[in-house]
Amino acid sequence: MIDPTVVEELIDRALAEDIGFCDLTSELVIPPDARAELALNARQDIVLAGIDVAARVFGRRAGCVVDLRASDGDRVGSGAMVAKVAGPARALLAVERTALNFLQHLSGIATLTAAVGSQRISTVFEY
Repeated sequence: MIDPTVVEELIDRALAEDIGFCDLTSELVIPPDARAELALNARQDIVLAGIDVAARVFGRRAGCVVDLRASDGDRVGSGAMVAKVAGPARALLAVERTALNFLQHLSGIATLTAAVGSQRISTVFEY
């Protein structure tokens, strides 16, 4: 398990890089009282990883509520909803890319690792 302090520092850095001091596009285009609901669905069969990190990213914005439908390590089929997020539209849009980046990267690694681990691997070393 990764130290939660390290995870929080990674989230801080990612958000600083992605949105800086504000999400200017959302501030200019989305009404301040607009609300939104997002469904996070798998686009292919995966081994889910990073869902708790993604939830923490959304949790950085006031009013965002995350309903997890799956857990890290679950094998999730294409089209399955892994989480539902609701809250102020500006807040959700400000952090959704960061949350998805963590989720996609970590799930990609878990899915590939599971695929390799399920195969019998023989390696020939030549010296």
